[in-house]
Amino acid sequence: MTQILITFNDDGTQELEVIEGDGKSCTNLTQALEEVLGKIEDRTFKTEYHQTQIHQKQKLKNYQ
Repeated sequence: MTQILITFNDDGTQELEVIEGDGKSCTNLTQALEEVLGKIEDRTFKTEYHQTQIHQKQKLKNYQ
């Protein structure tokens, strides 16, 4: 089952991590959250991104 882990950091940034997604579906899963949480500062794809299962971690800063 695909899960999205959201971490809210003390510095005001948020991190999204997709667990057990596949390929580019992780970016589709997080797109709405990215729009709400703010501009993407950094996007890191784990090696699993190019395999069947994916773990994606992103760091976002909320600009209000």
